[in-house]
Amino acid sequence: MPWHASRFRKLLPFAPWVVLLLVVGAVVSQLETWRVRTSLDLLDGPLIVEPPVKSARDADIPGDSDVIGVSVGGRYRAYLVAAFFNAPQHVVNDMVGGKPVTITHCDRKSCTRVFTGLQATRPLDIRVGGWIETDSDGSMLLRVGSCLYRQDTGASVSGDAAFPYSPVEFERTTWQDWKAKHGETDIYVQSPLR
Repeated sequence: MPWHASRFRKLLPFAPWVVLLLVVGAVVSQLETWRVRTSLDLLDGPLIVEPPVKSARDADIPGDSDVIGVSVGGRYRAYLVAAFFNAPQHVVNDMVGGKPVTITHCDRKSCTRVFTGLQATRPLDIRVGGWIETDSDGSMLLRVGSCLYRQDTGASVSGDAAFPYSPVEFERTTWQDWKAKHGETDIYVQSPLR
């Protein structure tokens, strides 16, 4: 019998343990690379609800500024993208044309999602929930009650129910183009943090 075969036979009783250690190592490694980071400052930060807006006529905004435009309930509103760059301000819960509209924007991924509650008569209660990182990508998290959802896909992070609100169509454009198409628009510039 060759020398390497006899050594292999001596190690054979340990093979199940080696496989088990490899599997456990892989699982632990995956858990380390897929983690949810939240911050109490983000979770309990100021909630932006029905912020002040300016009419198109009164807004002194450069025409090439990026905006997120929505049309709901026969009304038009633009949201200045730069207003979403501070973590607590990534989510704005608003009312447009008597309908609840929540604008979410992640500046890290330049991802915008807009939602409504079809039967709601008050602004939605959606908050920044933190950030999730995986090996392949990351996403801002949205918190609805005690549930966390990916902002980019709406998928639940913790296996909770499906995201409870419906998507709303929006247009990412410049303030000049939005204002030219919708002269009766108003615009959200930024809500002061309290």
